[in-house]
Amino acid sequence: AGNDDALQLVFDVLGEMAELFPCKYFHIGGDEAPKKRWEECPKCQARMKEEGLKNEEELQGWFVNKAIDFLRSKGKTAIVWNESLNSGMMPKDCITQRWMDKKNRSADFANNGGKVIVSDFYFYYCDYPYGMTPLKKTYNYNPIFKGLTQEGKQNILGVETPLWTEYVRDFDRL
Repeated sequence: AGNDDALQLVFDVLGEMAELFPCKYFHIGGDEAPKKRWEECPKCQARMKEEGLKNEEELQGWFVNKAIDFLRSKGKTAIVWNESLNSGMMPKDCITQRWMDKKNRSADFANNGGKVIVSDFYFYYCDYPYGMTPLKKTYNYNPIFKGLTQEGKQNILGVETPLWTEYVRDFDRL
């Protein structure tokens, strides 16, 4: 995240993808960022110092915000995984996708005007085995999670049930 070339690569890829896909919404991820590597990366540490960032979570927020700003300039609304909320820097015009949020930052985001898509993997990730996620569990799930105010409840856009195909061995299983 401290490498200017990496940021330029992100802009180049997002620019090409924005041209190919005319939709308003654009998911950029933001989960599973390698903070441990960033602690050991001289460029990351230099970027943090240069930007006045306190830690690697804020570095991720800075990096993700650069991508959000780029997409905004292309008329797109960015969607990010809830890990990006750890930085405390996500703008209210991006959408957060909540999949596992032990600190419930998604509730704070929604309660303060941010929009949230709920994708709780304990209840409806399609690539998980039936024994882990039986249909009764899925059908009885309430996507209005704890900690939401009335305003926060209004900021839940809906649900998405992901299917991660690296665990799907063939088309029949899909």
